[in-house]
Amino acid sequence: MLLLTSTLFLINKKTNEVIIKDLENQNKIMIQKINNVKNIVLKNKRSFPTNDKLIIASYYHPYTIIHFIDGKNDRLRCSLAELENSFELEFIRVNRSCMVVKQHLFSFGDISLSTDKSNHQLLLDIKGTIHTISIGKKYESQLISLLSMRKYNRNF
Repeated sequence: MLLLTSTLFLINKKTNEVIIKDLENQNKIMIQKINNVKNIVLKNKRSFPTNDKLIIASYYHPYTIIHFIDGKNDRLRCSLAELENSFELEFIRVNRSCMVVKQHLFSFGDISLSTDKSNHQLLLDIKGTIHTISIGKKYESQLISLLSMRKYNRNF
């Protein structure tokens, strides 16, 4: 008799430790992501690219403007949260209405910080266009620590 369960048991050969993977929970997350993408596509009535060339997503009600490394932009009718929770890209919030793809904080060459009185700003040079993004107080410490790690480890 074959018993199918939603739990996968693996054994680590080095430590003989049993690793339990909850496949059902992972499936629920993937189904939710697929439904999020479906909703975004239905709202926009078209498909759109989201790949490793995406660098910035900025929200201007009711649209999210996505900026690509090659300097192109695209406009989507969705929230940042929908975008953030729908794809495998790992986003870092810069403020309430803007986020940057984390891998680009370490691989993208033209990123700098600027301080204006009591406000920090993130400066990104994308194909000759400078994007100045105010860093929100809530996200400031996390972003500054990530950018300081960038100096020491480019493969983070």
